Amino acid sequence: MDNSFVAWFLAALVLSWAMGAYNRLVRLRAKGLLAFSVLEQALLKQMMLVSSHVLEEAVATVEVPEEGLRLLERSKSVVAALKVAHSQPLNRAASSGLSESLAATGLCWQQLVALPPAVVDSFLPPSFQLQWAQFDIQVERARSDFNQSVINYNEAKNQFPANMLAKIFGFKSALPV
Repeated sequence: MDNSFVAWFLAALVLSWAMGAYNRLVRLRAKGLLAFSVLEQALLKQMMLVSSHVLEEAVATVEVPEEGLRLLERSKSVVAALKVAHSQPLNRAASSGLSESLAATGLCWQQLVALPPAVVDSFLPPSFQLQWAQFDIQVERARSDFNQSVINYNEAKNQFPANMLAKIFGFKSALPV
């Protein structure tokens, strides 16, 4: 067998493998971006629910508990973190900021519903609590899908020999939210 034939065959084999590995990384990254857009939409709906309800209650001169105002502030921080993460959803710093904002919002919600029942019922009617719970289920499902996409992407990026291509083409690890 001719040495040039073997060399060309090996070069074609390596090039074929590299194209397949690169396409896999691109496909997994795109899946993560799509999962983020679903998460972003679910979070925006939930945060808009909070802002519209708190503002309606304030206009109706119902006394808004301090925890309700904190929830409004935290929902605004989630929206701001989403704006940052929107341009680079798989950026580690953006994901970290969004994760922190979501944790703070969840804590505010727990503090709000832990108030005495008379305060909670006057500020948060059952219909609002039901809507929050429905949005929360959607957000958690979307968050779980996004996090699984990030895990799959990171695993593929870190496998040898795809990790060499990831370094060459600048694929960076992402953080779950």
